[in-house]
Amino acid sequence: MNWDDTRRQVRWYREAGGAGTVVVNVIPVRPGQRVAAATFAGAALRELERAAEAGADESHVALHLLPHGHERQVELMEALAAKLGLPGSG
Repeated sequence: MNWDDTRRQVRWYREAGGAGTVVVNVIPVRPGQRVAAATFAGAALRELERAAEAGADESHVALHLLPHGHERQVELMEALAAKLGLPGSG
């Protein structure tokens, strides 16, 4: 899906009386792509901002589509946490 479709569907849901949590999955980089932590963090932040602008109440960052193991996925999320200035993110 694209962000125009996402915004439209969230709007339709809300206009129809939907009051539940809207969850959007974001895919910061192309599936299968190896990515540097800084690049991932910047891309993820942009996608999270788009999800919020589209009306999402909650966003999930899809890491399972990347060719990285769990340890590398943790590094990517730590880079995102640092970009967001979250406590304990170094």
